[in-house]
Amino acid sequence: IWALSQGNLRLATMAAKEAVRTNNLASIRDVTDLYEAYFADIADALDEPGGLLLKALGILSVLRHVRERDEPTSRLIHEAFGLSKQDFWIAIDRLHNLEFVELHGHDLAKISDQILATFCFHLCFVKHQALSFEALIAHFSAGALQRIQDAVYGACSTMYVDVVRMVIDAPQIAAIRQSPP
Repeated sequence: IWALSQGNLRLATMAAKEAVRTNNLASIRDVTDLYEAYFADIADALDEPGGLLLKALGILSVLRHVRERDEPTSRLIHEAFGLSKQDFWIAIDRLHNLEFVELHGHDLAKISDQILATFCFHLCFVKHQALSFEALIAHFSAGALQRIQDAVYGACSTMYVDVVRMVIDAPQIAAIRQSPP
């Protein structure tokens, strides 16, 4: 459990709970499986026609926070992913009611947990490909490069790296690495 969690206490707790639940250490052989088991209820809640909740949480998993009055970011979200400001904030309200998102003053939305953010990035951009990583890079790279890098590196270091790399191909990874900090 300790080797799998790489010193991450939350991940160690997730692994221990899964090992106890299944009574089988083989059930914790991979971190992706742990995340999927631990967040199964969240994944189920996000599984709806049109995927609006998953898309909004996927965007928030990368950007880390979004302000409702931030018109330039709202425009980028619409241009990159076709989500209107109204639809995005309706989804944010629903995610807040589900306690997946913290909403401060009904203006600032933040994902409630870093591990949840990593899982949601993986779920949205890699597993279900509900949003295009290419569109993310094309529209957000200038202002959000560090946050995009953090999301990609988080997914690569904890999820099935080969699956992540199939979606986020080598040229896109190279573009991220070569961009100024």
